[in-house]
Amino acid sequence: MVIFPVIILFYFVTLSPIQNYYQRSAKRTINYHFEESRTSEDNTRYLIIETQNGLVQGKLTNALNKDVSVFLGIPYAEPPISILRFKKPVRKKSWSKVWKAKYPRPPCLQPKLSYQVPFNLWTTNLKSSEDCLYLNIWTPLKLTNHTRERKSVMIWIHGGAFTDGSSDVRYYDGTILSAFGDVVVVSFNYRLGVLGFLNLNIEQVSGNMGLYDQLLLLKWVQENIHHFGGDPNQVTIFGQNAGAFSVGFHIISPLSRAYFNRAILQSGSPLYPQVSEDLNFYFERTNKFVRKIGCLEEDQMLQDKPEQVLDCLQVKSAHEMVKLTEDMFEGFQPPFGAMVGNEFLPANPYEMIRDGNFSHLHDILIGSNKDEGSFFLHWTFPDLFTLDNPVNFTQREISSLVLEAFRSLPPPGPKLISHFFIPSNL
Repeated sequence: MVIFPVIILFYFVTLSPIQNYYQRSAKRTINYHFEESRTSEDNTRYLIIETQNGLVQGKLTNALNKDVSVFLGIPYAEPPISILRFKKPVRKKSWSKVWKAKYPRPPCLQPKLSYQVPFNLWTTNLKSSEDCLYLNIWTPLKLTNHTRERKSVMIWIHGGAFTDGSSDVRYYDGTILSAFGDVVVVSFNYRLGVLGFLNLNIEQVSGNMGLYDQLLLLKWVQENIHHFGGDPNQVTIFGQNAGAFSVGFHIISPLSRAYFNRAILQSGSPLYPQVSEDLNFYFERTNKFVRKIGCLEEDQMLQDKPEQVLDCLQVKSAHEMVKLTEDMFEGFQPPFGAMVGNEFLPANPYEMIRDGNFSHLHDILIGSNKDEGSFFLHWTFPDLFTLDNPVNFTQREISSLVLEAFRSLPPPGPKLISHFFIPSNL
């Protein structure tokens, strides 16, 4: 699912019967620094509020005859560049001037993929950047110095196979959802691909940094969302594709549990088979990458000198590194992604789900769309599945295509998927 299912989410988030749990949150004191102004050029209304890091300026807009306060491009972490590259995110330092949160910031660096997305579903006009850890907020309250009302909070995690994607996609604009659902909506960027998921098997670079970005964002929301009229005790995280994978990981991760109490998984699961726990397979790809970028000789192994490799990678061009990963895809399998083995995902997701430590969750909503997988046919077989000319296939041909499309998955994955579509093929 790509577009927010507004009506379902409105019911799911705001009409829960367990309201007594949230009454205690009203006791927290909110200190607003509020200021409203207009510009003579376009009559835009701006407002300034105070956060933990400093003053932030947003703007007022209107949707469905309701005022919505919009804040775009608030930093939640220091730029992950230079010596912070590949490492866990660092909290953003406070600023002394007013932060202009009036326009979206660039998406995180990502490769230029070979497939063409129909109808430009996930495109953005912004160029990607390594400095990308920013968030956006839409709140249905016209904030004033006297605002005390609290709204439910929904945090959107974008998809893209942990390789591409952005919060700055027109379908992810939270204005309508905030106005119609009467909720505070948050979206954000997190590191992708090699910059977000490289694992050198050392403490400083142990993988899953994109997920640690998400974790820091959840903490930021807990500490700051009351300034925007949100209730930190009534937080729902939701996402699609890799965003749904991420939601599932946060459900089972011991590091995330304190920061939300509802979850929505749209077309994704933490059990997706690309979560790697095979270090030998992973380091084979990582060795290939660091050799291509010139940080390891052909006769050397990453495991023998990981610190020297890290020093080398931190001075390389980020754009060059990302570009080198473009030809490292194997079917649906991106070269870098979520891994099992560090404190965020200490065990296989199957085992963590089996243990069932979900007492922090009140509700989970899981869904998918009929025939949504057909989108990927054009990606995987662009010459066979064009957008203009439908083609008929025999059962044997379909079986071969399914096996080919999922060849990168570990067995018996491809065969089980083929059996799902063609039961006689097992």
